[in-house]
Amino acid sequence: MHEGGSVCCIGVMKKRGRPATGRGEQVQVRLQPLLMRQLDMWRENRNDAPTRPEAIRRLIALGLSGRFNRSAPLVYSPDDPD
Repeated sequence: MHEGGSVCCIGVMKKRGRPATGRGEQVQVRLQPLLMRQLDMWRENRNDAPTRPEAIRRLIALGLSGRFNRSAPLVYSPDDPD
């Protein structure tokens, strides 16, 4: 207790990231360096600078929505040496 009888919260850490929902399935994925750089560049171009997991969620949603140019070539190729 501090002077005046107030209680202090020493040692209590605020958690970072999205709040846990307890819903959804955790998915782990490995990204090659080229794809990771492209992901980070995409994140940097967003106004809200999403975390990597949030950026991946948004890109998946965008890809599944069909709101992209299907005739544009893929920037990433799994065969790229890196």
